[in-house]
Amino acid sequence: MYLPVLGCVGTAKNTGKTTALTAILQEARRRGYRVALTSIGYDGEELDNLTGLPKPRVEVHAGDLVGTARPCLEKSPLGWDLLADCGVSTALGPLVVARVTSPGRVILAGPAHRRGLGRLCRLLAARQESDLLLVDGAFGRLSPLGRAQGLVISTGAARSVDPEVLGREVHALTRLFSLPRHRLQGCRLRHLQSEDECRVAARLLAGGQTVLILGMVTLAGLAWLADMISGMEAGKGWGWLLFAHPVQLLLAGPAERVLEMVYRLESLGPGLAVVGGPAILAVTVNPFYPRLLGPNRFRAARLDASQLKARVAEHVGSQIPVIDVKRDGPEQLGQVVEDWLLGRRPSPT
Repeated sequence: MYLPVLGCVGTAKNTGKTTALTAILQEARRRGYRVALTSIGYDGEELDNLTGLPKPRVEVHAGDLVGTARPCLEKSPLGWDLLADCGVSTALGPLVVARVTSPGRVILAGPAHRRGLGRLCRLLAARQESDLLLVDGAFGRLSPLGRAQGLVISTGAARSVDPEVLGREVHALTRLFSLPRHRLQGCRLRHLQSEDECRVAARLLAGGQTVLILGMVTLAGLAWLADMISGMEAGKGWGWLLFAHPVQLLLAGPAERVLEMVYRLESLGPGLAVVGGPAILAVTVNPFYPRLLGPNRFRAARLDASQLKARVAEHVGSQIPVIDVKRDGPEQLGQVVEDWLLGRRPSPT
């Protein structure tokens, strides 16, 4: 039983993540796909809790499945049938799976950790009532999305009003998520964050062995490892340094800094790769940003949408589409997701 998991992630608040998610939801329904929804945080409120400006609505239809904290359903005007208790706790109460029986707006408060998302995925896959699990995510809580197979990244002026800054950041993200895939093997190290752990990794790599990092990676650890191997010789050729998935690297620090360290390590000899993890399917851009007028006072403002999209696309390259959902419409993003779904479906037997 296989259920594709697609995460929608914003590089900051108000970068268009919910707009992208609702566009995918709309297009998936129009194309006949059954979608289940959840969040790895708390999403769906009417107003942004920082700026007080309106947020896009996440509307569910009768027949949709949602994974959310039970109190969110009990306080909503939705009609719903309880299907299962996931046995996972969230900050707002027990995580349940429910079938929507009447349309309306939903508050999503889903699993905040990888194990909880995995449990929800298995439960939904076993029911065989969904073609896609759509996960509302954020860069501040990326870890659970190591379980996803695809990501849509949303960036925009709310992150920075300098399109060049946004372009460089998205370039780093797309490069990290495009690291080569490598089969699971090698000497396993729990973390790469202390000098002792880096010393062990350096010795193994210089001996031509493959080293798999399963847990936490830090920028300091990557820098120590680079410093150590820069003074070493690999008698039989350098081994491979493997990470479980790209999200593990992003948790080490800002994407551009992490990519600098990846380039440095690669230039010194070892091969770098990931065992698995999601691929970036598309990048969406949003020219909107809340302009600060004074204490707790904001006004909606916008960059030049064409210039923003062009500059980000220049950095991303031609392999990953860059889409302004508001200007381009939802169809292009919907087509990207459908192509991905069709490509990942198991072959009929």
